[in-house]
Order: sequence, then structure tokens, then C-alpha cells
Amino acid sequence: MKFRKLTAALICAAMTLTPMSSYAYADETAAEETADRSAAGTVGISENSDAEAGVPVSGGQDMAADQAGISQDSADTAESADRSQPSGAAADESADVTPEAVPADGTADEDEVLIGETRYWVSPWYEGDLSELTPDLSGIQAQDTSVPSVTASTEEEALAAFKQMLMDREEAFYITYVSAEAIDLDDFINSAYAHTGEPTEGDYLRFSIQGTGYSYRGSYAGGGKYAITYSFTVIPYSTSAQESALTTELTSVMAGLNLEGKSDYQKVKLIYDYILEHVTYDHDHLNDSSYLTQFTAYAALINGTAVCQGYALLLYRMLLTAGIDCRIISGIANGGGHAWNIIKLGDYYYNADATWDVSPHKYGYYYYFLKGDASDNTFVTSHDRALNDAVLSYYQQIADANGVNISDVYNAGTDIDYSGEAFYTSYPMASADYDPSHTHSWGEYVSDDNAT
Repeated sequence: MKFRKLTAALICAAMTLTPMSSYAYADETAAEETADRSAAGTVGISENSDAEAGVPVSGGQDMAADQAGISQDSADTAESADRSQPSGAAADESADVTPEAVPADGTADEDEVLIGETRYWVSPWYEGDLSELTPDLSGIQAQDTSVPSVTASTEEEALAAFKQMLMDREEAFYITYVSAEAIDLDDFINSAYAHTGEPTEGDYLRFSIQGTGYSYRGSYAGGGKYAITYSFTVIPYSTSAQESALTTELTSVMAGLNLEGKSDYQKVKLIYDYILEHVTYDHDHLNDSSYLTQFTAYAALINGTAVCQGYALLLYRMLLTAGIDCRIISGIANGGGHAWNIIKLGDYYYNADATWDVSPHKYGYYYYFLKGDASDNTFVTSHDRALNDAVLSYYQQIADANGVNISDVYNAGTDIDYSGEAFYTSYPMASADYDPSHTHSWGEYVSDDNAT
């Protein structure tokens, strides 16, 4: 398997390294102040006046796969296949490296030992040393029992074990699987992070891991097969204890929202409002990439302060718990990495950015709630889903800083192209802002009476 990079704050991390998830913004303070001034001094702000006031700016380098029996399941995989490799010299360096095949005809050398290359899955904003993610193969030889280990009889069991290790926030573990060839780890990772509709899986898991490194060692097991042990090193944003505390508190909060009998729109609005009213932006740790908690739903709900990744994760988890489908989108917002959500109401999905709506909400406004996806929509002009040249240049910088090829930290085959046709087909976006009497136009005053 190759690893992709996930966004680390959103600092992305991935096994061959796929952009993932850590997003914070150095300029979000200025953005928030701009929104404060704009909202405080204007009643019924128009779309144009908001643009003149200035859309929140994100900055800094703390930026912020579908399967599993859902009709949308093939989106991430299909989009991954569609994504083109970086152009120029970077394209040559990022050429795909296929897993080492093992003869299946019984002619394999019984003394042969298979050693996989070490690869990583991290975010383009990953700021650590890749050595921190390098898996330890020596423990396999020494049969180190201090490292959690699972033996799987099928690839499906291996996948389930991998997901469980991530959900338990294990930082190092082994998975052994007897097969004729090494597992295609790109597909393996995509499947592990597939959107299943479960609140603690899919994007919640994808954006809760800063980075992963992996390799493998195998020895001949007879019958043309090898016992291959995969070694993984993981840097999660949260701990198992934090996730447990979050789950307990979330159960209480969701019960207090009294969502039973409410319409989908009412559920979305109640959850969105709860986050806006109880979570503040974590300015104190904005430039401290070592404080990983700021990127978590735990920070948002328990500490009451987080960066955009924490906002997006909490909204994702709460909405899925309430039975409302939602995805986390990572991209560029006014020059910096950012994370936001898309929420399904009816047949379509709508954009929502809780991070940027905190200040407007103080004055009774939503600027980024259930917005359409038309090209001239102010939300779309300020939020770019594309994995563009700027992001690829970050990957190149990581590769250069660690003396590796860009293909070791970026793999087009494992990226989700949130702006691609396949993703849009599986998650169709409404072109106009959400409209019932429940609709809120840009700058329209919002009252609870609108929650129908």
C-alpha cells in the first residue's frame, strides 16, 4: 500500500501521502475581526457589501474513499483514478510504484525475504520529520509483543483490523496476512477511509490522523504464499482517552438538542447553531503546530475552542449522529488551507463553513450556511476545492526537506478530487442557496422562526 498525506492541521497526512486534514488559518483572526466589524455595523448585509468588507482569509500552514454499500461509495476511488499526476519534473518523480509481486506458482524461493519500501501518507501541510513516521521492521523480526498485532485470514479482516487500530488511536501496530503478493495499500487505505455514514468512520477518521508511515516484511509460508507482516506508524490528532470523553459528552449534548420529531433542516440548524454558540476559534495555538488537539472535535466540544478542522469534524460527527449525511471538504480558502462541510438536504448537498460563521452569528447572520455551489456564489469564490499547484508545491517541499521523492509523500491515486466529476456525481451540489422559508440568503437576518 502506498501512503498519502493527510492535512496536518488540516496538516494533511496519507500513507503514500495523500492530502488530508489539518487546517488552521493565520489570517482567520483578521477575517473574524472583519466579519465582526461588517456584521456589527450593518443590518441586512448584501452579498456585494460582504465582498467589499472582505471574506475571511486563511493563512499559515495548518490547513486543514468511498466504499461500503452506499450508492455514493465509488466516488473517492473514481476521483482518485481521475486525478492527474503533477506536471513537469514532479510528474516524473511521482510515478506510481507497484507493490512487489510474489510468485503464486509455488516456484518462489523458500529462503526469500520480502522487504517493502517505506512510504508515507501525510498532508501537504505536514511539518514534521518523516522519520517520526518511519515504521520499525526490526520489531517484526524480534517478534516484539509490546506492539499491538493482528493476524488476518483475509484481506477484509486485515482492513477491518487496520480501521480498528486507527479508531483506537494506536500509534504503532502490525497486521500479518498470508498471501501470494503484497496488498495494494493505496486501495487498502482508500477503503479504510471510505465514507460509510458512520459518525466515527469515513471523513472523521481520515481527518483525525495526521500521518501514517508503513512498510512490510514477509517470509515464505509455502504453497507459493508469504506470511507478510505490515508495520504501521501513526500520528493521530487525538488520543483514545480524548475520543472516549468526547463520545460521552456528545451523547449528552445530542440528547439536550431534543432532535426527535424535527425536520432535517431543523436538525441541521440546531446543530450548526450549537457549534457557533459553544466553540470559539483557537487563536492561542494558531502558530503552534505541535499542539495537535486544536485540530480535533474533542477540542471543539470539550475545550470549546479549535481551528477549522475541529469545527468541520464536530459538525460532521454531530450531523451523521442525527442521520444527516455530510462530508468534510479540504481545499484552499483565500490562499491558505481550509476545511469546511457539505450537508445533504433533500436531493442535494449545500456548502457550510461553521468556522467563518462564528462572528456573523453573533449579530444574527449566517454568511456561510447552506450555500449553493454556483460559480458566482460568494461561498464558491472564496473556497477552492481543487488540489492545485500550490498544494503540490507543498508536497515537493516536504519531499525536498526529507530527501525523498515527491512520489513518497504524494500519490495521485489516493487523493480525493473534491472538485472532480466523479465526486460531484456522487455528491450533487445545489446551485442555489437552500430555500424554504428555511432558506437564508446571503446576509439575511436569521431567526428561530425560520426553522420550519
